[in-house]
Amino acid sequence: IPERDASPKPGRVPLATVADALEKARPALGACIDAATTREPGLWGRVALRVDVSEQGTTGDIAETESTFPDRKATACFVDVLRAIPWPEPKKGAARVVVAFRVDARAGRR
Repeated sequence: IPERDASPKPGRVPLATVADALEKARPALGACIDAATTREPGLWGRVALRVDVSEQGTTGDIAETESTFPDRKATACFVDVLRAIPWPEPKKGAARVVVAFRVDARAGRR
């Protein structure tokens, strides 16, 4: 996923609200991981995705900001799930949320 506009965003989304949104998306995110570990049982790594949220709460650009995760299909799946999240309207303008995933199928952790 290419890096796009890396300029800072002035808005804020409360952490508790982000946590709630991600908790609701947990089953879909887990399905991404399950599919990846089925393709590659020993899969491990981490990926951080930056989500730009508009003033209206719609998803803008999503870009990978850091990764040691080798499964591009799983990363694309994460992006699809994050794009579908109904983010809350940020306070004071557009906001940026960074979501990180760590998978270690060898240890049974995700």
